[in-house]
Amino acid sequence: MELSWQTAVGVGRTKRVLIIDDNQACSLVARQIFFAMGAHADTVANGYDAVEAVAKERYDLVLVDWQMPIRDGAKTLQLMDAVVSNFDRRIPYIIYTGQDPDIVSVPHTENLYIIDYWHKEYRRSSWEKRVAAFFSYQED
Repeated sequence: MELSWQTAVGVGRTKRVLIIDDNQACSLVARQIFFAMGAHADTVANGYDAVEAVAKERYDLVLVDWQMPIRDGAKTLQLMDAVVSNFDRRIPYIIYTGQDPDIVSVPHTENLYIIDYWHKEYRRSSWEKRVAAFFSYQED
């Protein structure tokens, strides 16, 4: 089966987003932004729960914190990639961190692909514009 962007993101239905962040305050802000844009957002606090969530739900986008205890963003993406290999689509993800993008080493994945990098210090309005652009692109 050939995968298209529309297949990957589920055009025409409420978007589902998975937010992976050990910082509750950051998760709440991100969740509010996605909710304001009309998406349903689930939050998990670690990579273990993220892998379980991706196995159970169909997500259109994953927002992954890069620096988490136990299992960081890179390890989480690698394990999620193995789970997603059983699906008929690929899942886009956004790296969400306070780190400089030049020092983030993104792992190779077959079934997940990076679409953006968000610095946690961005203003809310900047995140809202990026989310709106992402969802708008999906509907085209």
